[in-house]
Amino acid sequence: VVPGRCPVVDEKSLFDEQIPNHPKYAGVWYEIALTNNPYQLLKQCVRNEYSFDGNKFIAKSTGINADGNLMRRNGQVLPMPLGDPHLSVDYEGSFIAPYVILDTDYENFSCIYS
Repeated sequence: VVPGRCPVVDEKSLFDEQIPNHPKYAGVWYEIALTNNPYQLLKQCVRNEYSFDGNKFIAKSTGINADGNLMRRNGQVLPMPLGDPHLSVDYEGSFIAPYVILDTDYENFSCIYS
């Protein structure tokens, strides 16, 4: 992961392709790399567990915060309320942010823009 400009992404095409595969995205994902973000409370050793209920993902995340303490967060990943062609992520104590799955094989890797 390096700083720079993001490419233009056709979010609608991506989202239309991914919708039927959302159940496959459920499971455990580990963050390997991320850009520095003051709104990202979990900084290291982040484990995200997603369960899909047919409409949205329930998210349970654990990791190490900036103070070096273990932290747990609960949230959800769901379609944007106004029909934008991507998901949104909503964790307790935070604000709703876009959650765009740029690429994934649903088993080994996932590249997210949020």
